[in-house]
Amino acid sequence: MKKMCICTLLLIFFFAGVVHAQENKGTTSEQAPNGKTRVEELSNKLKELEQQVKELKEEAKARRKLKATREEKTKKEKEVLSAVSRRYTLLRKGTLELEYSFTYTYNSSDVIKQSLEIEPRYDHTLQNNLTAQYGILDNLSLSTTIPLVYRYNKQGTKQSMNETDIGDISFTLQFQPIKSGQGLLATIVYASATIPSGRSPYEINTEKEMSTGSGYYSYAVGINLSKPIDPVVAFGGLSYTYTRNVNALHQPQAGGSILERVEPGDGFSASMGMAYAMSYRVSLNFSFQYSYSFSTKYFFSGGGRYKSADSTSAYLSLGSGWKVNPKTSVYVSVGIGLTRDASDFSLSFRLPFSF
Repeated sequence: MKKMCICTLLLIFFFAGVVHAQENKGTTSEQAPNGKTRVEELSNKLKELEQQVKELKEEAKARRKLKATREEKTKKEKEVLSAVSRRYTLLRKGTLELEYSFTYTYNSSDVIKQSLEIEPRYDHTLQNNLTAQYGILDNLSLSTTIPLVYRYNKQGTKQSMNETDIGDISFTLQFQPIKSGQGLLATIVYASATIPSGRSPYEINTEKEMSTGSGYYSYAVGINLSKPIDPVVAFGGLSYTYTRNVNALHQPQAGGSILERVEPGDGFSASMGMAYAMSYRVSLNFSFQYSYSFSTKYFFSGGGRYKSADSTSAYLSLGSGWKVNPKTSVYVSVGIGLTRDASDFSLSFRLPFSF
């Protein structure tokens, strides 16, 4: 009996040890997967962080690339508009630019002589301009233009005249309150003044001499707008010109009267066009210009007076810009007159130099 009890106790202890071993084994098997899960979680989080860092780097790289693309686009837009006119672009602060330009203008008309014969008249004008422009601020520039004019006029087959002299000097102040971007139009407003430094048509013998200037002071204000619309840049502008009267004249006329006073008419103009960059070095633009001048009044000795008719001028222009190197460009344009008061044909050439 005693032996049976001892055997029973031994069996109980044996089974208890087996159960305890199984419990310890189960606990170990449960802890192992939990430890492995935690390592995997840390590894996954590390991979996620690495992926986020990689995405941030790619995003920063894309932003830098986008910024460079915008800068290149702005530079390209400025180059395209520079081929149209200086009035659509400004210089950076502290930048000085000198520009040489040449313009040839041709006019033809018929003249009725006293014998009722009709003779053709041809007027050729060659104008050399030297322009200096300085950037006072990034959005404010001041420029001045000094022209040298040569005119040749021929009537019929025998009568001809020519004249070489300085033209009317002008000063222009440009300000850009709004730059292009975010759906806004690039806006440049300007004010200019022209002084009668050229040979006045009211102080010469019109039968033997030719004028190289207007003979009066004039002031103009205007606004120019531009907007990139891929793949072109649209532009346009409006301006108004105010003229001052010319007094104290004493110009003998063919009929024996004396011209004593002139009241030039004011005028306004409008333009619009489009420009396109055909490549990094070549751009093409075309534009339409319209101007309207009110009548001019002439006052003669003895109380006589004459009032001219209003005049309308319209031109269609085609221009191109060629980038010779990163600092030098050449601009050429051709204009065709569309109205009687406009020139028949014009050819212009511009070459700017920046410092």
